[in-house]
Amino acid sequence: MRFWPRRNRKTRTKAAPRAKASAASKPAAPGERFGWREAVLYVGAFAVLVALGVGAWAWWRYQPVEMIRSLVAAAQPHRADLAEIVFEEPAVAVEGVREMLLARAYAAARASPFDDEGLREIHDMLAASRWMEESTIRVRRDLASGVIDGRRVRIDRITIGGKFRRPFALVRRDGKDYVVDGSGTRLPVHYDAGQVTALPAIVNAAGPLPEIGGMWRGGDMTAGLLLIRYLRAQNREWWPQVRGVDVRNWDGNDRKRPHLEIITDRGYRIAWGRAVGEEAGIEHPALAKVQALDAYYLTRGKVIGSPQGTLYINQPLLTQDRQVRLANPSPGEEPLPGS
Repeated sequence: MRFWPRRNRKTRTKAAPRAKASAASKPAAPGERFGWREAVLYVGAFAVLVALGVGAWAWWRYQPVEMIRSLVAAAQPHRADLAEIVFEEPAVAVEGVREMLLARAYAAARASPFDDEGLREIHDMLAASRWMEESTIRVRRDLASGVIDGRRVRIDRITIGGKFRRPFALVRRDGKDYVVDGSGTRLPVHYDAGQVTALPAIVNAAGPLPEIGGMWRGGDMTAGLLLIRYLRAQNREWWPQVRGVDVRNWDGNDRKRPHLEIITDRGYRIAWGRAVGEEAGIEHPALAKVQALDAYYLTRGKVIGSPQGTLYINQPLLTQDRQVRLANPSPGEEPLPGS
């Protein structure tokens, strides 16, 4: 007997097995997510960015800046009608120096008012001239305006600021007078001995002749410059008669001579004594010596010094007449020793 299954009876079938996931769709492990292929892409991209950055910087630094400056300078609204170079302070008062520095500055300046290279050349020129202290030199450039012949014009103005080395004294050596500033720095000018009378000379300085721009060193130079500065600051009526300071015995090695001697325009000598501020024993202080010269100047026909010999103003126990007399002793008198 055969039995047929009922038509409405649900049959249970076995589910088909799922296909295994392919290796390609399988999620990568954390350490397998970045391979050489990706590394090459990242490194290449980074190198390209660096190359583009360096190229852009180089292009901007060397090409368009100069091009832009030239274009701007050539534009009519910004073009200067005149070029002018001025000093913020009066140049050094030596004949021809100001004109020489200006001529060199104009030669170093560039045509474009936006060019900084010319300013650097002017700065270097001024430093090399030794007429200005290099650390103080400032050169700036700007466009200004002014009225000339009723017409307003644009002026390319270069302004030079800084500290000039001012002639302060002379140092006499081998028939020449070398100009130095207040610190003893040698300036680029010299004269025949005695040619310039506006500056006092330091004579018999022992130190070697320095190069231009170098400092004349030595205790004798220091003492001589200090005395000149002190006498000039007193602003006495007799100051123009001072022509020099003899510093050969500044350290007092020769006890028969004064430490420092003043030389006048008539060749008279005045025993000053030790350097300013270094007086010792019974020696007059510096102000008392100046007052002694004041009295001598008023009582001796407005002339300092004496044709009879060295005038000693450094020892307070002797009268001026006796000082002069003992400088040229008569028989039986002992000469007056120096300080």
